[in-house]
Amino acid sequence: MKQRLFSLQTTLWLPLAIAALIRFSALGRAPLTDSEAELALQAWQIAQGEPTVIQTYPLEVLVSSALFFLFGSSNFWARFLAAASGTLLILIVTSLHQRLGTPLTLVLAFIVAIDPALVAQSRQMGSVMPALAALGAVLLFASQARWGWVGIALGFGILSGPPFWFGSLLLLLVAIAFSAMEKRLASLSDSSQALWEQLLPAKDAFRTIGGATLLTLLFSSTLFLFYLRGLGAILAPLLSFLAGWAQTSSVSIPHLLLALGVYQPLAILFGGVSIVRSLLKHPLHPPSLSQRWQRLLALWLGVALLLAIVYPGRQMGNLVWAILPLWILAAQEITRWVETLEQPWWATLILGGVTFVLLALFWLQLAAYSSLAAYGIADWLRFAGVFSSLALIALSVWLAEMVWSPRLAWQGMILGALVAFALYTVSAVWGVAFSLPWSQVFRQELWKPYPQIGDADLILKTVHDLSRRKTGRADSLPILIAVDSPALRWLLRHQTQLTVLPEDQALARLSAWSVGEPPPLLITPATIENPPLSAAYRGQDFNWEYQPNWQGLPPFPLNWWLFRHGTWEIRPIILWARVDLFPDGQEVQTGQKELPLDTPPEKESLLDQP
Repeated sequence: MKQRLFSLQTTLWLPLAIAALIRFSALGRAPLTDSEAELALQAWQIAQGEPTVIQTYPLEVLVSSALFFLFGSSNFWARFLAAASGTLLILIVTSLHQRLGTPLTLVLAFIVAIDPALVAQSRQMGSVMPALAALGAVLLFASQARWGWVGIALGFGILSGPPFWFGSLLLLLVAIAFSAMEKRLASLSDSSQALWEQLLPAKDAFRTIGGATLLTLLFSSTLFLFYLRGLGAILAPLLSFLAGWAQTSSVSIPHLLLALGVYQPLAILFGGVSIVRSLLKHPLHPPSLSQRWQRLLALWLGVALLLAIVYPGRQMGNLVWAILPLWILAAQEITRWVETLEQPWWATLILGGVTFVLLALFWLQLAAYSSLAAYGIADWLRFAGVFSSLALIALSVWLAEMVWSPRLAWQGMILGALVAFALYTVSAVWGVAFSLPWSQVFRQELWKPYPQIGDADLILKTVHDLSRRKTGRADSLPILIAVDSPALRWLLRHQTQLTVLPEDQALARLSAWSVGEPPPLLITPATIENPPLSAAYRGQDFNWEYQPNWQGLPPFPLNWWLFRHGTWEIRPIILWARVDLFPDGQEVQTGQKELPLDTPPEKESLLDQP
């Protein structure tokens, strides 16, 4: 008699709670990057009643503007839609439990909840998650013949950004290729027709879908007719996607493939086994409906990888469209092994525990070898000794096969491996979700190829302290920004007097400053170490941007794989405060007289870092 490993359908709420906890915890703690800040500034302007041009992600900008209007602008509400969309994927998966079965649904839901790629995209404004959730809702409602809801989801998808059109093109190519493959194999049957009839609407349903889509586009793009300028943003995502075919990307193809191997080793292993198993089915026998789904998922995986590679404007989010079918295939294989425990069940669990301990020992040995390699004292004998734990696992499986059944031996090993890989995945999730530039362990994650913002809190605290000392309020001191950084403008958005100069014109404009009172606060790049107004200012540098160096391999690749240690290019900026803001400062002369261009040595000073 076999003992079931899974409980009833009531446990399906657990992955939803885990997904929400990971995606919403400390969501606003990390400063917005430049790409996120561009969208957030557009949303903030709309919330303030100012006209703006929405370029690429209308849905996130409009939803964020409504949230800013209701609750105030913050990093949390800027990223809220992405996090909510990532959590919504769990609801889409769990709603299929009657078709997939409770074990497969539970495994797949847990996978979607803790996958590092999905978590990284769920905590980033301007990501693939709203488009993925919209297309997932379209397919779900189409399978239930709820055509009105299909149109609503389709309308949200069109507004969600360029990833929606990337995913739509992908699904179209997969559908064409799968139909051609089925015809070539001459294996069309009733089951094949049933496969497509679950998704394709009847002719009379297109009117319902079209009407619901148009109404959704009308009311969503205009915030229920409160912002009519939003109608012009409906085609912006499509135009941005088409423009991507003529652009170049900073994300290289090796970077893309390396991210798949580093963060989804479990999916590659079990998904590959599932594909091989489906290919080894007897070709003379008519394939069942489940086998056709296997072929469809394998084709989806191949086309998604190919499209992500050949698309010139590739982004890390494009890889999500390949990760999803890979995890579905892997979940099917995992469920096949862990749905029930072989008897005696205690032997299976003991073997699983032994496998887990030996895999943990293997990881510790690998970490120790990496430390020795960093000091140049490692050799091939030590490296060979690292794999002794894997040899002991093979020996344990062999002995278990001799005493019990082969399936029990392999099931115990797979259970232990799943627990070990789950901890590896949790570690990766922690890195992509909670690793911050000012933390003691700053991890260089492949899913964060963009520059990350560093001393934002220190800059804001310094500005507020100086403003309170001078005016009694934290937001009333005029500031001039000569740094091309949307993230910096977003950080100082609440300042009542904020002037922005183009960075390439800043030096010339500051040199010509001779009339009127200079601004109390001035922010310049660190390359302008002695601005023309430095006689009247005191400055403090801050590490503003941390750009990961992906131009070549890390000095110690194994150390990067284990701990994500890499090299960074830091871009500092300088906050200049006028001397009269300090108790020992003197009043700055104003009027037609030019300010001195050189700073006397005795007056050079740094602003104390708070």
